[in-house]
Amino acid sequence: MPRVSVIMGVYNIGCVSVFDQAMQSILNQSYHDLEFIICNDGSVDNTDIILKKYAQMDARVQVIYNEKNCGLAAALNRCLDLATGDFIARQDA
Repeated sequence: MPRVSVIMGVYNIGCVSVFDQAMQSILNQSYHDLEFIICNDGSVDNTDIILKKYAQMDARVQVIYNEKNCGLAAALNRCLDLATGDFIARQDA
């Protein structure tokens, strides 16, 4: 069970380079005892492809999906439902 659960809601990633920086800022931490739960909140662009790439590269990344856009609060609450860490951290896309 991870000590920290990092949660993130995403919808239609606009600037991939900025998103990559946000992802790497979590995944490259020296502290590794974490899970990274990301809710794709009904994106209609190539967000799914990008998220799947990260999930394949790092087992700590877990991607969940909303069929339609429900908003950031709802996306984060879905992440919280799955979080198993003792502490919660939130990251913006």
